[in-house]
Amino acid sequence: MTARSSTLAATSSKKSPVGRWDPAWSAGLRVWVERRGNAVLGEGRADLLAGIDRMHSISGAARAMKMSYRHAWLMVQAVNAAAGEPFVESAVGGLQGGGARLTERGRAALQVFQELADDVRRHAALSLGRIVARGTATAGSATIVHLAAAVSLQEAVGQILTEYALVRPTTSVRALFGASNELAEQIAAGAPIDLLLTGDVEHVGRLAAPTRGGKSSAPRSLAKNGLTVIVPIETTLTATNLKELARSEVQQPALADPACPLGKATWAYLERLGLADCFR
Repeated sequence: MTARSSTLAATSSKKSPVGRWDPAWSAGLRVWVERRGNAVLGEGRADLLAGIDRMHSISGAARAMKMSYRHAWLMVQAVNAAAGEPFVESAVGGLQGGGARLTERGRAALQVFQELADDVRRHAALSLGRIVARGTATAGSATIVHLAAAVSLQEAVGQILTEYALVRPTTSVRALFGASNELAEQIAAGAPIDLLLTGDVEHVGRLAAPTRGGKSSAPRSLAKNGLTVIVPIETTLTATNLKELARSEVQQPALADPACPLGKATWAYLERLGLADCFR
């Protein structure tokens, strides 16, 4: 299989690199894997296969992507045909109902594509930033943002910064990762941090005060957690909420340590529901 990538970027000569990059410009990037000139996987197809792998269902993956079942089914057939062998196997009817799963080759191809796409975006963002920086450095139009984030967010923040660099190559982001309490202490002591990302509300609250320029630095919620319950495959679990779970056959559930932000939020939530003693 071969891979191609195409990107929109400003052109430059060897003698005169990019002078000024318009803030309204952004770089678009497409990556796909092909076989003998026929596209096998692209972003849309990869998202569909990933959904099928999670849900073991073409219809379920289609609903999650807000796509018609027919469109999803045709995409699966196109992937299988272009690959020269099935990436997705499906079953219809039966006592357990229909379903679908990725073949071993399909799962391997999906993993390779996802890693390839991440690497291409990462390298494109670095290259674009370097090219634009050569022209903006002397003009004084480059911007530097200092970001501090909980170390648990390092992977997610890395992916976000890659995408951000393609959209805003004139802005350089310097990221610092560490424990939330240590980052908060550094900021309180005067460290030049423009943005703090953490799940620890307590430390964010300590820093919610007017900045040197008089602007409010009130915290803003960017994401929320969901609840996932994982039980042994032989266990039949019918609980639909925490109260039912507390009365179920599940014994000694594993919960996050109260010392970390996730654990602190978990136990605070259980306390509010009056269920903390049931899970100790």
